[in-house]
Amino acid sequence: MTRCKLCIYPDTRPDAYFVDGACSACRAFSLRAEVNWDFRLESLKAQIGFAKERKAPYDAVVGVSGGKDSTYQVLKMIELGAKVLAVNGITDMQTPLGRCNLDNLKRFCDVIEVTPNVEVRKKLVRLGLFRVGDMSWPEHNIIWSAPTRMAALMGIPLVVWGEQPQREYANPEGIEPATNLDGAWVAQFGGMGGLRLDDLVGEEGLTATDLEVFRFPSADLMERGN
Repeated sequence: MTRCKLCIYPDTRPDAYFVDGACSACRAFSLRAEVNWDFRLESLKAQIGFAKERKAPYDAVVGVSGGKDSTYQVLKMIELGAKVLAVNGITDMQTPLGRCNLDNLKRFCDVIEVTPNVEVRKKLVRLGLFRVGDMSWPEHNIIWSAPTRMAALMGIPLVVWGEQPQREYANPEGIEPATNLDGAWVAQFGGMGGLRLDDLVGEEGLTATDLEVFRFPSADLMERGN
């Protein structure tokens, strides 16, 4: 096993690659100094302005955990003038502090919490652990699916997350980080570990309907939502 010379990140992480002993995450971090943050801020303001023109119930959906990062994202979007709907996919075995953090967001915006069927989640936790070594595999699905599905169903034109994992942590050499989120990107880079929901239909009695809440919305649904 190879470890990054800067952060000791192992090369066992899916999609990680190394150049001169430095992992892709450290290389991505080093490029932050070259980012034109003023341009990005103006771009975000322009997207909020476009969203407002759509006259939807909310200007933007923000996917939230209730932690410091997603709380900041909500507050920043509100500061920029957006009417925010926060959407959370409830995690397994939520701590009291996590509950308080999520409730705190309700002081600033409307919050929708999506809670999957507990028995279905248990099966997905077990399958995720044994198939790809990831007991949080259901959470990795729902953090992409719940906010996006809610936006599509309510006609909200903008969905905001705080990071782009492909850019921040690992990006295969020769593949540029995506700028648009779709189902294909989620399947490859959204923490799925090569496992797909369709692979699990029939496993432990799971049906396609059982898995629907974890599924990224279809292109047809997203198009109708826009």
